[in-house]
Amino acid sequence: MSTPEFESKMKRIIKQSQQLYIVDAAQRIENVLQALEAWKAGASETAAAVQSIHMQVHAMKGVALTIHFEPMHHICEAIIFLLEQQNLQEAEPLLRQLPDRLKSCQAIMGEEVDN
Repeated sequence: MSTPEFESKMKRIIKQSQQLYIVDAAQRIENVLQALEAWKAGASETAAAVQSIHMQVHAMKGVALTIHFEPMHHICEAIIFLLEQQNLQEAEPLLRQLPDRLKSCQAIMGEEVDN
């Protein structure tokens, strides 16, 4: 059975984790979009681009669900599915949605503060 103190502590931990996630994910998304652009420009082989992007997206997915950022978790799962098939072309539209998904995570943070 949890106590009000425990619940309060857990909310603080999640809030701090969310704040750290926002900063980290913003950098990861920038890296993903740079890798995507390098691939499109022919400066990167598909396998190298997929590996680089997969690493960044997998890191974002791993934490997102734990800290209540379900929209980010779901899009990352879809991207990873496509990347595991080496299908960067189909993953591109989802990759381009990542900045907006990060904004939705920020909105979730605001909603949780209000509740």
